[in-house]
Amino acid sequence: MSENKVPFTAGRVSKFVCEAGKAASFLWDTESTGLGLKASAGGSKVYVLQSRLESGASVRLTIGSTKAWTLGAARDEARRLQVLIDSGNDPRQEKRDRIAEAEAKRAEADAKRSSWSASPRRQWKPGRSTSKRAPRGGVKAISATMRP
Repeated sequence: MSENKVPFTAGRVSKFVCEAGKAASFLWDTESTGLGLKASAGGSKVYVLQSRLESGASVRLTIGSTKAWTLGAARDEARRLQVLIDSGNDPRQEKRDRIAEAEAKRAEADAKRSSWSASPRRQWKPGRSTSKRAPRGGVKAISATMRP
């Protein structure tokens, strides 16, 4: 890992490619501890953070694609994730909790929506006028009286 440590620049990030014969290659930033660049054999590149949890377990988190994340934004996100890890939190668990909370809110909204649609309300039926127009057939009645 130490031979692949360099200060990241936009040029280095864009030029980095996966080594021939490997599924993935890594390049590590010297300016932001744990921030890495993973290049896959297929040509995709993503920013990653590698760190250790409080339990001692090693964890590698994907920050995002180099197409979607600038180098500065990836460094900021790596710092944010490292602060979470340093404070004893697992960012993966926090993400799972956020997703579960969002799904619970969505389920609650769906339940409200379905209970609203199931509630009895006056529905339009053919032949029932919903406006203050002339009764059905009113035009025929007038035209029938005007015949010679």
